[in-house]
Amino acid sequence: MPDHAVIPAKEEQQHLARVRALIGEVETAITAIAENDLPRLQTALANQESLCCNLAATQWTPAAPVRLNQTAQSEASRTATEIQEAYVALARLNRAYDELVKRSKKCTDLLIALYCGHGEGYGKPPAVGQPAQTLSCEV
Repeated sequence: MPDHAVIPAKEEQQHLARVRALIGEVETAITAIAENDLPRLQTALANQESLCCNLAATQWTPAAPVRLNQTAQSEASRTATEIQEAYVALARLNRAYDELVKRSKKCTDLLIALYCGHGEGYGKPPAVGQPAQTLSCEV
C-alpha cells in the first residue's frame, strides 16, 4: 500500500478515536449531573472543551478515493461509515444532554426561588432589644 494512502487512513482512525472520546465525555457529564458530582462534571467539561478544540483544529475531511486494492477500499469505507455513525450518535447524545441541562436549570431556578421566598428568616438572630420568639401551649 502506498504511503499516501496510509496517512489518511491513520488520520481517519485518529479522528474517529477523538469523536468517540468526546461521546464518552458527554456521557460522563450526563452521569455526573444525574449524580450531583460537581468535580466529575467539571473534569468532563474541560475534557469536552479540549476535544472540541482539537477536532475543530484538524479540519477533517473524508479521504479522497484513491485506487487501492479491494481490502483497503473496504477498510476505508468502513472507517468513513464508523465516523458518520459516531457523529450521528454524538448529535443524538447532544440533544439529550441539552434537554438534561435545560431541565436541571429549571429545577435549580425553582429551588432558588423557593429558598429566596421562604429561606430569608432562617439563621437570623433576633433584633437587639427584642425577646426571642418562643412557642408555648397551655392545657
